[in-house]
Amino acid sequence: MNIKMDSLQLVLFTNSLDISDKLKLAQEVQAFNKVKLDGEPIVLPLPQDAPLEIPRIMLKNKTGNINVNIAPSRTDIFLLDNPATQQGIQNNDLDKIGEEAIPIGIDVFNVITNKYSANVHRSAIVVKLIVELDMDSKDFLQKTLFVKRKDSPHEMKAGLLFKTVIASKFKVNKWINFESLRGKVDPTKATALSFSVDINSQPEVDYKFNNITLTAYFSEAYKEILSAIKYHIG
Repeated sequence: MNIKMDSLQLVLFTNSLDISDKLKLAQEVQAFNKVKLDGEPIVLPLPQDAPLEIPRIMLKNKTGNINVNIAPSRTDIFLLDNPATQQGIQNNDLDKIGEEAIPIGIDVFNVITNKYSANVHRSAIVVKLIVELDMDSKDFLQKTLFVKRKDSPHEMKAGLLFKTVIASKFKVNKWINFESLRGKVDPTKATALSFSVDINSQPEVDYKFNNITLTAYFSEAYKEILSAIKYHIG
């Protein structure tokens, strides 16, 4: 079995982010972040009535594997597979990948809250893995999640939702998703599996995150993700 992290996503949900001066905001996020977002920034000239979740500002580093997308109602920070290699994130130490991602999210949070008075009322962290198996991915899912079937489905998907509490105070939804993947070269083979864990604070609660509570939330949520990976994938 070989496990690669396809992407890690941090989400900051906001309800009061003023992005009327898009260029200034883009420059401040670039300047404040410890990671160089030195790719060409994209500022989209969308109409004022465009949906609030559509990014107005898109930042990235030169290799394209770190992206920050800023919209009025949410900001997404991505660590992605390096497009230059397409080999998955090379550092396969999942602990260190989390340690790299969380400070980037905190840096962006500090800009939009300290300089633009945004209220981050919800947050999420999503990890997607590609798991290369030594067996057919459908057989793996049947073995781990389902009773053995007499028929043979072409593909299989499964989603598990848990409502739980992390760090003794954050009520979260924890989604665990599985999907069998077929080979691009030989589609008759399905020995890979897409596995993702999505932990998001429940929308009924406004946590009014600050630097300390958001750091604690991301850290505890990531530990929960690592635990889910170990339990379901090994």
